[in-house]
Amino acid sequence: MSLCKYYKQKRIVSYDSGNTWHDVSPAEYQVGGLYEIDSADCSEGESIIRWVLVPGDYLCEGKNKYQKEIEQYSTDNGLTWFNVYPATYRKGLLIESNSIICNNKWEGHYTEGTDEPTNPCPSWQKWVDGVGCVNIDPIKFVRCETSSSTTLTQEEVNYSPYSLMSGTIGDCVTNIGISAFNRCINLTGITIPNSVTSIGGTSFVGCSSLTSLNIPNSVTSIGSSAFQYCSGLTNVNIGSGVTKIKNSAFADCSGLTSIAIPDSVTSIYNETFQNCRSLTSVTIGNSITSIGSGVFNRCINLKSIDIPSGVTSIGNSAFAYCRSLSSCTMGSGVTSIGFAAFENCSKLTSIDIPDSVTSIGTQAFHYCGNITACTIGSGVTSIGGNAFGNCTGLTSITCLATTPPTLVDNYVFYNTNNCPIYVPASSVDTYKSASGWSDYADRIQAIQ
Repeated sequence: MSLCKYYKQKRIVSYDSGNTWHDVSPAEYQVGGLYEIDSADCSEGESIIRWVLVPGDYLCEGKNKYQKEIEQYSTDNGLTWFNVYPATYRKGLLIESNSIICNNKWEGHYTEGTDEPTNPCPSWQKWVDGVGCVNIDPIKFVRCETSSSTTLTQEEVNYSPYSLMSGTIGDCVTNIGISAFNRCINLTGITIPNSVTSIGGTSFVGCSSLTSLNIPNSVTSIGSSAFQYCSGLTNVNIGSGVTKIKNSAFADCSGLTSIAIPDSVTSIYNETFQNCRSLTSVTIGNSITSIGSGVFNRCINLKSIDIPSGVTSIGNSAFAYCRSLSSCTMGSGVTSIGFAAFENCSKLTSIDIPDSVTSIGTQAFHYCGNITACTIGSGVTSIGGNAFGNCTGLTSITCLATTPPTLVDNYVFYNTNNCPIYVPASSVDTYKSASGWSDYADRIQAIQ
């Protein structure tokens, strides 16, 4: 092996014990920058060794004195090594392991015998005479011409999770099955055809190198944890056929920056986008009727949210710890706000609860310390404990109900800067004597 003056790799290989040599260095086999090289005179049949950088990892490659290949792969910058070619792909007794570059850490897992299999390559590669193992690109995971299966299972994918880079799903597939691509950590791209109607639970969980995703219009449901822990995912296009996004479908996608939920979606299930820590903007479709528990919990960079009028309920902890959330508009259809729904949204400055709301859950706005003004709609009949507790920045609270809402305990307005509580003029006395409200009697005033 040698270098040209532009530092492009060049590799030559011998198939007759060094008598003749062949150039096998087309552009598509150049994998990263060459860092070091230690190669004796190839014309005398000595070992060939190269040290290359592949995406995020290292590969050592060479030949023993009988021209048997040996390769090892490191994922921790060369501290530990494991074999690329297991015994099932390479036969013959290892005589010599000659690598100064790899710090003599190569190990031979060869068996007795000299016969080579007709295809010595792993399943994601094919053998090309005169070249060696080359990637099958793109990988078509289901051979539709030979399979009648419409559900893509983990067994049918038949992949190596550390080597799978990208692929295309055959157009005979209608369902991507549970865990089909579970933890394919090097998967950077996937093409989902228009034939697919459902994406199963945990189907792509832990595919941390996946950067973008196009879900076609044919898909109607996305299963629980389908893309959870896809930390490299920055862009997702959800097709207009999707009606259900189930629990934790995109949870812990820490690189996701924005999401648009189409009008076709009617329900966002629990914790769907929880811990999407880079998420800054969300568009919620007009057909959504409920926002489940913890849907946007700990989306710490989410800045604003508009909840459309079709939404009737906001689940427990739905926006809890969204510490960058400074603006929230609730539609006129919301009837209930769940437990801790907006807890620790420390940048919220004001909140208007529409007249449609009948119940405000315990700790709903707990520790929202920057809220200065709050209006509670006329339809509210109950307010949970500490619902506005520790909202230390409040300068006024306005309650529009003529009948005092039921306070679950005496801490609903705990530590709220002793601000005035404005109520309808005709109800001032009623509020001052009502259970729970009497503790705030000196703060209750008529709406001006």
